[in-house]
Amino acid sequence: MRYKRHKIKITRKALKRDSFLEFAGRTAELFSRYKFRIIASVALAAIVAVCLFLYGIYREKLKSGAFDALAEAKDVESLVEVSKKYSGLSAGGFALYMAANQYYRDGQKQKSMELFKDFLKSYPLSRLIPNAMLAVGYIEEDNGNYDEAINVLNGIVKQFPLNYVCPEALMFKAGLLEKNGKIHEAVSEYRNLTKSYPASLWSREAEAKIFVLETNI
Repeated sequence: MRYKRHKIKITRKALKRDSFLEFAGRTAELFSRYKFRIIASVALAAIVAVCLFLYGIYREKLKSGAFDALAEAKDVESLVEVSKKYSGLSAGGFALYMAANQYYRDGQKQKSMELFKDFLKSYPLSRLIPNAMLAVGYIEEDNGNYDEAINVLNGIVKQFPLNYVCPEALMFKAGLLEKNGKIHEAVSEYRNLTKSYPASLWSREAEAKIFVLETNI
């Protein structure tokens, strides 16, 4: 007597169910084995997320208070205090820059130089960096340090060629060369200005300088 062999047909649905049960079983086994590590990792991630959220709120309040303090500053001393209290924040940088400018207007050039250099060091990404460098250049000129001033101006043109202060920096540099009797170099810089920034108001002044200097060479 022959026995008939029964064919067992497994459906796709059954295969998926078996695969899911196998995956679930392995997951449960791994969780049971490493549950304390997993729980600790999740808890740590939650704590970090909460801390970052609270720090964000703190920073926003600090920024708001910093700009309020900046708006209330009435003299150079109060600006310096704001710059120290909120060092590292945008408002602190603005306060430091404004204090340096005020010292320069008051004729305290050495103090102004110190604050501008502090600003350049502490806020290298500020959009006011080219302006601060230009101010340092003027102070160096006032102190008779023409070479140092030219080095600063070269730095502006090299680092920030598209900044609006570049035409003034080139005009300033050409004027320093002219004062030092380097007429040909001065003319070259004036020409560089007219070529690089033809739409600038400084370009017209440079053209006039070129005409006068070349006439007298």
